[in-house]
Amino acid sequence: MRRLVATLAALLLGGCFGSAGVVRRDVDGRDVTGRWISPEAYALYLEGALAEREGQRQHALSLYQRVLERDPDAAEAWARLGALTCEQRPSAAERYFQRAAELAPRVAEVAAARARCALDQKQAATAIAAARRALALEPLNEDHTLTLVAALDLGGEELQATRLLDAWLLWGHASRRAGQRSLERARRSGDAARAARAARLLGRWGLGEPSLIEAALLRGALDEARQLALTQGTSPSELAALAWELGLQELARTQAALVLAADPSDADAWIVTALCAEGPERAALPPLQGSASKPSERLLGALLERAALRARH
Repeated sequence: MRRLVATLAALLLGGCFGSAGVVRRDVDGRDVTGRWISPEAYALYLEGALAEREGQRQHALSLYQRVLERDPDAAEAWARLGALTCEQRPSAAERYFQRAAELAPRVAEVAAARARCALDQKQAATAIAAARRALALEPLNEDHTLTLVAALDLGGEELQATRLLDAWLLWGHASRRAGQRSLERARRSGDAARAARAARLLGRWGLGEPSLIEAALLRGALDEARQLALTQGTSPSELAALAWELGLQELARTQAALVLAADPSDADAWIVTALCAEGPERAALPPLQGSASKPSERLLGALLERAALRARH
């Protein structure tokens, strides 16, 4: 949802839609000049964004195409077409991203969408360049920072990725997500000093050291985490969700598969599987069986955001 809000703000203030003059708007007491937005195109774009959030991918594609029929210079609509076609038509997606970048070279979300697509396609050079562009435009955006970290890792530039993540934390950005990412990377590489520093920062911000279960997962000790979960009253599906939240997709996928093998109607385990699925796995994901359990709001919200904001997830 955060990216969707940022996208709409870029549309309103950055002028991604075609020009029939300019308008002035008051934004938080500041006088901001932006390009005029066709009411019809704007309404269609918002409808497309809503369709994405609800997982209606084909409907969203159709709506963005209708936006472009009315306004061929609607950069964000081109970018959303790129995101939605990334998985099945990567060459077409790249053309859409190029067009969006030509029209809105200073809209960070256009570059960020291109970076996420390139990550999905394992195109390290493109992902790094696009993520760097997004971060240059919005240097304080954590999503762009972590996207660039992932792109650098994909490109084999682990040292640069580690330095970027360290810098983000040392600048005082109080984020459990970034802190846990740094802690996980340090422990995986055996860098005790960096792991201790990340732990201290998390503690200073009141975000805390990982729990015993989290620590076991971060070490890759799934069996140990299962035993701890059993003694602490954490359900097997909650354990899968926790692994996913820590960015440990392989562990999350393994644990969710175990849960679904025992109970095919477990909604949380199914959602974790969907969140971890890549490429053809998403299309092959079987439906929930039987009378499904009630999913957690946290996981359901993550799944909705995934459906809305990427052509991968």
